Amino acid sequence: MHRSCFTTLITIVVCANLARGDKEAKLADTDERLSADEEKAVRAAVYDNGPSTASRDIKTRPYPRILVIPQGLEAQYETKPKATVRLLLKVVEGGRAWDSIHAVCCIQAVIKSPEFAAITAQGSDDKTWDDVIGEINRNTYREHHRQVCIKLIAEDELGKIGEPKK
Repeated sequence: MHRSCFTTLITIVVCANLARGDKEAKLADTDERLSADEEKAVRAAVYDNGPSTASRDIKTRPYPRILVIPQGLEAQYETKPKATVRLLLKVVEGGRAWDSIHAVCCIQAVIKSPEFAAITAQGSDDKTWDDVIGEINRNTYREHHRQVCIKLIAEDELGKIGEPKK
């Protein structure tokens, strides 16, 4: 390979990686911290229950489905939202496939809606969670959903700036 071709190839690879990194939203630092007991409770809520869906009223409206948010998780999010979603993100990144899927669903449910999260819960497969999506999108399903969660969290936190307190 000629030196100029090699240099061009290296430049393209470096620029592509830099451009890809800039697309991901950045989360602001937070002073919120979970106590050891709070962290244990959040992890238990995710690990002890897989993502499950239900109907708001099975007799009259079986659809849309909603994600069943584990008991205590929503209350934890209300008191320490940033620390809670950041812990859930750690589970998304490093947890077992089923736990990672459940953490993604929990983030989507508390930030966006339980209906939004139910779609992910029903469409995710723990057997393919760490597989590459395809030839064009070289991310795994885990990485793709992690990026979706980061975008939701960043938009939620930015949207709360300047809003009056409830």
